[in-house]
Amino acid sequence: MIELYGLFILIGIILATYTWVALTQRSTRSDIKWSIYSEIILTIYLSAIISGKILYIMLDFDWNHENLIESIQAGFSVLGASFGGIVAYSYLYKKYCKIYNIQKALYTLPVAFPILHIFGRIGCYFSGCCGGIIHILNHNIPLQIASSTWYLLCFLLGFFAFSKLKNKKNIFLSPITIYSIFVALERFIFDFFREDSVLIANTIMTKYQLISFFYLAITIAVTKSKQ
Repeated sequence: MIELYGLFILIGIILATYTWVALTQRSTRSDIKWSIYSEIILTIYLSAIISGKILYIMLDFDWNHENLIESIQAGFSVLGASFGGIVAYSYLYKKYCKIYNIQKALYTLPVAFPILHIFGRIGCYFSGCCGGIIHILNHNIPLQIASSTWYLLCFLLGFFAFSKLKNKKNIFLSPITIYSIFVALERFIFDFFREDSVLIANTIMTKYQLISFFYLAITIAVTKSKQ
């Protein structure tokens, strides 16, 4: 079922990229070279893939697996990927800080990030990974579907901020801040319901929840420092 998960990730990548380019062209009303689009896309996606693998190896890798290569290929940390994507995003934002159209394009980009998560979690559901159950109003909701819905809300809020609040001075209303907060809260909250969660010894938290907590704290601190 890994192939099915990969299919949903591919759909997410295509739709997220299309959404970003469409919103950018609508907001900047000027041509940006496709080489710039390609540089941004490749930089962020490659950084996300590498950091997602690194965090997985650091926290979850099974060194006793019969086939270590197969074990590396099988695992991935979405939280690590998000962090890597944001680091690459920050680098690009600083690199093009004096080019208005490209900076506008980068401001728009986080609006599309949640689309990857929406389809990624649906892929998890069909692949049978990252499972769990949330009980809401006497209904049992698969954790992956609840997580996908969470990121749909993130997308809608980010799109609203981009469309209606982009001239506001409050940086907490920027798409990148909204996305970062949603990523941190999603993993922290939903890990309480995951069936594969492993608690840190003598605590009620998982390693990923601890990282999410610091992720959220850093996001808030950096955002406040730029106000």
